Amino acid sequence: MEELLKQIEEWNEASEFSKAIEAIEKIPVGERDYTLTLWLGRITSNLAVLGDRDIRMHKNMEPDWKLLRKAVDLLESIREEGEQDPLWYSRMGYALHAMERSQEALRCGQRWLELAPEDPDAQEFLESCRMFLREMVKGKKKY
Repeated sequence: MEELLKQIEEWNEASEFSKAIEAIEKIPVGERDYTLTLWLGRITSNLAVLGDRDIRMHKNMEPDWKLLRKAVDLLESIREEGEQDPLWYSRMGYALHAMERSQEALRCGQRWLELAPEDPDAQEFLESCRMFLREMVKGKKKY
C-alpha cells in the first residue's frame, strides 16, 4: 500500500491524474480505505479542473462537471471519517468551489481552518471563496 500511495502522489504531482485514478479504481470499492478514497476524490477533482498533463489545452478550459460531481460523491462517501480531517475539508472545499457552490465551499474552508489554523492554504482558500462570493454579489447588482 505504501508504494501505491507514493506512486499516486507522484502521478498527482506530474498531473497524470488518469493514471492514478485507474490504479485506485482497480481496487474493489469495498477494499478501498479512507486514504485511497480521499485520494480518488482529490485526483478526480484535479482531473475535472486541470485535465491530464498530456491533454491540457489551456488554463481556462471548462471543468468537467460530471467528474466534479463524482469527486463530491466520493468525498461524501467518507464524510463521517473525514469529520476531523482538514484534508477532507480541503478536498471537498476545492471540489465545491470548482462547481461554483461557493457557500458550501466557504463552510468547508472555515472548518479546514478550524482544524488547521496555521495552514496558509486554508487561509488562502477562504479568501478565494470570499472574493468569489463578493464578485457574484457585484455581478448580480449589475442586472
